[in-house]
Amino acid sequence: MAIFQLYLRRKSDDLRNEGLTFDALARDYEKWLRFCFENLDLDIMDNPIGYDIEQIQKKENAPQREYLAFCILNAMFERAYLLYEAHDVDFRKSQWENGWEETIKFYAQRQNFKDFWATNGGFNWDKRFVQYMKNKHQLGPI
Repeated sequence: MAIFQLYLRRKSDDLRNEGLTFDALARDYEKWLRFCFENLDLDIMDNPIGYDIEQIQKKENAPQREYLAFCILNAMFERAYLLYEAHDVDFRKSQWENGWEETIKFYAQRQNFKDFWATNGGFNWDKRFVQYMKNKHQLGPI
């Protein structure tokens, strides 16, 4: 009976930790979306219909702000990768593969994100994460 109770307690702890992981990452993603909304002049999200990107990109400091935005986003991707790597397969499949990995795939197809990774892809990031980005998304330093 004691072994079964220990099993239930560990399962409960695992579920609580999975929830905390998801909550933390969801808050980060919400901050990212808010940041994008507040900085529509950056080329970091899809262009809404009727949005004159060429005019808006002429604003000062857009390249530096875009770089910082991708640093924030990449740090969030790295955090997600490392946190989900520690979870069981079912949780990873439902949260990581069907959510975060698709988001990374979206950005990995953008030329400006590829350029960011070509110059910054190995700098200060976890080596396992860098390897994942290289193998899965063909991103990395030149």
